[in-house]
Amino acid sequence: GQRADTNIIVSINSRTKTVKLISLMRDMVVTIPGRDWDGDGMDDYAKFNAAFASGGFSLHSKMIEQNLRLKLDKYIAVNFDAFPKVIDAMGGTDVKLTGGEAERVPAAGSKIRYGGAGYVPMGTTDGTYHMDGYQTLQFARLRYYYADSDFTRTSNQRKLISALIQKAKGMNVLQLNDVLSEALPQVRTNMSRTTFMGYSINAFRYANYEVDSSYRVPQDGLWESDNKNGASVLVLTDPVRSIRELHQYLYG
Repeated sequence: GQRADTNIIVSINSRTKTVKLISLMRDMVVTIPGRDWDGDGMDDYAKFNAAFASGGFSLHSKMIEQNLRLKLDKYIAVNFDAFPKVIDAMGGTDVKLTGGEAERVPAAGSKIRYGGAGYVPMGTTDGTYHMDGYQTLQFARLRYYYADSDFTRTSNQRKLISALIQKAKGMNVLQLNDVLSEALPQVRTNMSRTTFMGYSINAFRYANYEVDSSYRVPQDGLWESDNKNGASVLVLTDPVRSIRELHQYLYG
């Protein structure tokens, strides 16, 4: 199975009129429910992205419940290859980039990735860039450029989703339905088509909601780097506090 490399919880709160996006870092060490690979009678530890590959959403959601005490009932799994189609259906994205980031995204119409022969960069200066689906995917994948690797990358991914939510707010029902008809065949979800469409119709109700994309687990000061089986991982230093702060952020 495929590993779940990007994990974002979307929480819509109609009482506080907020949409919260929370990244769960893929390199975080967790216990995988019912998986005892070393035969010691206990659930084994693995990286956060391993459960989906091993047992799909059902194991993934059990793992989140066991490690973070959150029960997630609805999910949407999007393959990275489908991502550009959805972005293009929305007319692209507009995101603030540094010159260094823009240099690592190919110019419009080019499919040569950074480092390839004949590569042409999108730009070299700081500013807001309009990107099509393919370009947006290259930006979402940027990782080695940053000193903190996946931390900035997950932050970029939340930034992109925020930009798309803002864009969707300005669309009418017909435009949104076009986007959904492009997106639906590309995603795996346990929601019925009606439920899924319901969210798009409700999009207008959410239009004045505030989007907060600042949060991730592990939180600052509550993790340390480690090396397990040759892979670099993030270990929660105070899991109880991590869970408590996450719940306060979500439900407080």
